[in-house]
Amino acid sequence: PTRGRVLYNYGLALQQLSRPREAEAAFLAAREREPASADYVYALAVLCVQQQRWDDAKRWAEELIRLDPSNPEWRAFWTTVVRSEK
Repeated sequence: PTRGRVLYNYGLALQQLSRPREAEAAFLAAREREPASADYVYALAVLCVQQQRWDDAKRWAEELIRLDPSNPEWRAFWTTVVRSEK
């Protein structure tokens, strides 16, 4: 596995252990190593949704669309985030 994937998996484990700050740091480090990976951006967006950090979640959802504008799942996710923040 790539270094980014290892950091991503580490972040998922930290997220499961209710350590969101550390999970976010791991996801950000993974993204820094592989900026084109939607998996890492999605993980960041979901983490922000779980914490009700709507502005951050929306920003990451927008980044997903930027990475892959033809993916309807990212647009649907963005819509869910926008509706949830109200």
